[in-house]
Amino acid sequence: MALFDTPDLTTKISRYDLTLQPVAGQNGLMIDLQVRMLITYEILQGSKDGGFKFVGTNPVTVAAVTDGDGKPLQWNLSHLREEQITWKFPAVSAGASQTIVADFRIARALSGSRAKNRLDLDWVGKFRVPVQNVSVRVLLPAELPSCQVTGNWPGFVAQPGPDGRIAEVWSGETPPYPALRLEFTPGWIDSPVAAPGRAGSCGESGCAVGCLLMALLGGLNWLASCSRTPMQAEADASYSSDSSSADSSYSSSDSSSSSSCSSCSSCSSCSSCGSCGG
Repeated sequence: MALFDTPDLTTKISRYDLTLQPVAGQNGLMIDLQVRMLITYEILQGSKDGGFKFVGTNPVTVAAVTDGDGKPLQWNLSHLREEQITWKFPAVSAGASQTIVADFRIARALSGSRAKNRLDLDWVGKFRVPVQNVSVRVLLPAELPSCQVTGNWPGFVAQPGPDGRIAEVWSGETPPYPALRLEFTPGWIDSPVAAPGRAGSCGESGCAVGCLLMALLGGLNWLASCSRTPMQAEADASYSSDSSSADSSYSSSDSSSSSSCSSCSSCSSCSSCGSCGG
């Protein structure tokens, strides 16, 4: 079952589909991940005119967010400790449903070697509303004729995909865990690639060197925060988010904003956090 710390029982997600496709990154290696996320809301009480999803700490590029008929919707990308995609649609009332489709790319999502590649997506199964009818489809690279997929969501089944590729497909009533972690044997990239962290997260390589340099420049506060582990830093902060923000906070392009919450993954430790999607 998906974890949500403060359940919102006015809405449920009656369908949740993810299509994940490895694509080439800036360095030419197939380490980025193209994501299509389909969410169908079923309104149980009141009305709803928007939603959001945190999608991890790696840099994200949003291509589009549409409704179920392909009509463009207003959306916003916020660069918090995790990347947050929000969207806006005409208000729908109890008894009605609303579908959104978000297309976005996650940089450096995959790592490993040709012996084994790894995909870690901590955000996939975490929502503040109940989630039902879940499917995940991973489109493997065309040059990979066969692959053994293992991970914490058991039961992926190989099926024919587009252009002769193999699609590994999982389906179930609810997400079995908040995080999706998969290993592919064999892999398709040759060397480990460190995922870049957001500024101040201390997750990027060379953090200790950065801390020392900043200390020499007088950045003692930054050093203090860097001396904590990422888990400690995440547990110490809090944030708030509201999926029904005013229209002026939405746009059709990236925008930056700040937040005192360190991570959606630590929502249970946040004083005013709803959860990681809804």
